[in-house]
Amino acid sequence: MSVTAQVKHAESRKESVLPRFLPLLLAVLAVLYGGYWFFGRAGIEQAARDALDRPGISYDSLNTIGFPSRFDTTIEGIDLEMAEGRIGWQAPFFQLFMLSYSPHKVIAVWPDRQSLRLADRTFDIQSGRMRASAQVGVSASVPLRQATLEADTIDVTASDGGSAMIARALLAIREAGGDDEGHRYDIFGELTGLTFLPAAGYSDSPAAIRIDGAMILDAPIDRQMTGLLPRRIELRDATLRWAGLTLSGPGEIAFGANGDVTATADFQASDATALIEALQSLGRLTPEGAETLARALAPVTDPDGSVRFPLEFRGGALRVAGIPLGRITLP
Repeated sequence: MSVTAQVKHAESRKESVLPRFLPLLLAVLAVLYGGYWFFGRAGIEQAARDALDRPGISYDSLNTIGFPSRFDTTIEGIDLEMAEGRIGWQAPFFQLFMLSYSPHKVIAVWPDRQSLRLADRTFDIQSGRMRASAQVGVSASVPLRQATLEADTIDVTASDGGSAMIARALLAIREAGGDDEGHRYDIFGELTGLTFLPAAGYSDSPAAIRIDGAMILDAPIDRQMTGLLPRRIELRDATLRWAGLTLSGPGEIAFGANGDVTATADFQASDATALIEALQSLGRLTPEGAETLARALAPVTDPDGSVRFPLEFRGGALRVAGIPLGRITLP
């Protein structure tokens, strides 16, 4: 047999063998992938149970589906309490979605109705859509690298009768490294279309709030969720826009080891008169207090009506330009 004939014979044998072994190869690959998916599901469910197995957290059930391409984990009947019961959160379910070939990228979905408790006030929260996308580190502790939460048409009703509506909310957090101070995260938040019911006397126009800063924690945000006590929040810029009033400036919020909270800020208001009217309509200033604050701001108010002033919150008392605006109870 010539060399050419031998080559053709070998190629024909290879072509005839491949079709016979191809189904076997595909079956082996399918078994291996199926094993990976079920092994991954077990790991995800165990990590979720470990994260939830803490005092103050209870839930009815936890289940992961989505074979073969996704890990869709649903936690039903979740009830969370923290800060010695002063803060609570309840929801009929909470979901985490991951692609099986990219498990370090997570999508979280909240229900259209949930409740939040702060001290003795409960807030019923309804939203058209609330979800977050996050990226976590590929390690046993599953550290959070970055996350973005978006929500539309949020309706908040408080147990004391007050309510507010938010057209859109955007919150973002990104790991920024650690040092001797703690673990730092860049934070950003924006609320648009914020309205209060009953409407504040200053204006019934929707307001917008924007913050840009950093948060320093005692421990990293990961699946252990231990030691997540804030040390400080640095506000590079905090801005409120409401009708004709724009209020903006840097500030800082510090958290003491005994639970005390202090805050300082250096704000610029576009209109001193509008600022006083807004504070009065929100119930933070009495008529006498409004007159006192107007006299205090008059010497430092620019000809265009804008004014720069310090804000301080210490020992539960809020002061604007040194004028007390009453006490605020934190959870």
